[in-house]
Parts: sequence; structure tokens; C-alpha cells
Amino acid sequence: MTNTARTLLAQEIRRAVVAGNFRITRHAITEGLKDGLLPQGIGAVMQSGEVIEDYRPDRQECLMLGYTEADNLPVHVAVNFEVGSGVRAKTCYIPQRDQWMSDRIRKP
Repeated sequence: MTNTARTLLAQEIRRAVVAGNFRITRHAITEGLKDGLLPQGIGAVMQSGEVIEDYRPDRQECLMLGYTEADNLPVHVAVNFEVGSGVRAKTCYIPQRDQWMSDRIRKP
């Protein structure tokens, strides 16, 4: 997926979230709480974050990056988005430095 396509996907996700057409799975809430992330923070990432990886363009599964308001910590939210079906946060976490070179780039 090109950067332009990722930007357009992020805009579509934002529109759906602002319209209230989203849900956060129980798994995402559980995993987020392990890292101190509340559901509001997960929603905020989907509303303001950027798409940094795409997994299945046909189903528009992607990984979004945003930052916590309080501490400016990076947060990753795995999202599934389908036009008409809305946005679903599947999981979320604070990226670990042993797995990520930066907030956006995985280690090989």
C-alpha cells in the first residue's frame, strides 16, 4: 500500500470513528489495560493516528500508530475497517523496543 493509500485509509477510519461507527473488542480492552491504556485512548488513536502497516488490503486490516495524551507514549492499534461495517479495534499495545527499531519500524 502506498503512503497516499495509507493516508486515505486513515482518513476513512477517522471519519467512521468520529461518526461513532466503531467498536473496541474485549481482547483490545484487555491487552490495552495491561499497558495502562483505557478504551478512550484506544479510540483516540483510531481517531488521530496514522496507518503504519497494512495486512490485508481486501479487508483493510492495518496497524495504526498514535500517542498517549498524558505521556506521549507510542500506541499501536490493530484495526479492521470495512466501508459500511465500520471500524473494529482488534488489539492494542505499547510497542516494545526489543521488537521495534522505532515507533513505526519493526526490527528484522
